[in-house]
Amino acid sequence: MTLIGKFKNLIKKALVTLDRTDEFGQCSYLGTTSNYESIKPYGFASIPKQSDKPLVIMLNVLGSEENKVGVEYNNKLKFTEEELLAGEVVVFNPTSTNYVIFKNDGQTKLVGKKIALGNSTTELLDEIVNILDKIITHTHASVMGATSAPNNAAQFTAIKNLIDAIKGTI
Repeated sequence: MTLIGKFKNLIKKALVTLDRTDEFGQCSYLGTTSNYESIKPYGFASIPKQSDKPLVIMLNVLGSEENKVGVEYNNKLKFTEEELLAGEVVVFNPTSTNYVIFKNDGQTKLVGKKIALGNSTTELLDEIVNILDKIITHTHASVMGATSAPNNAAQFTAIKNLIDAIKGTI
């Protein structure tokens, strides 16, 4: 193989052809099936599904056909300039289309059918509901000894119902 041929063979774009169960994958390019070691940025992990038609950029380490690594990607989910501004970052699942956007202003936008934030969130909402229950059922004593519910009990009930509805989605 010529020197130019070796350079052309260093980097390839291929289609993932097999669901992988570990750090090694299988892909196809120019009618050839090949295995590769999947590499990811530190702290990231994913296993692409072949049915999502992910692609892989393959690199031959030290120019060796036997020593391939690949970075898988999928551009299935597209964002407009209004949804994703320059400098913002999105992490998404191409199968479910759940995603997280890290906005420039420090906000984090979570989008999905059901968002699980962990047990602490549920415990926090339970505590808020308990406090609202106490406020709703609270009675005050006036100087005359009469008792009555607070004037804004309906508002607190509405807030409690809203929190109960939110709890059903996380």
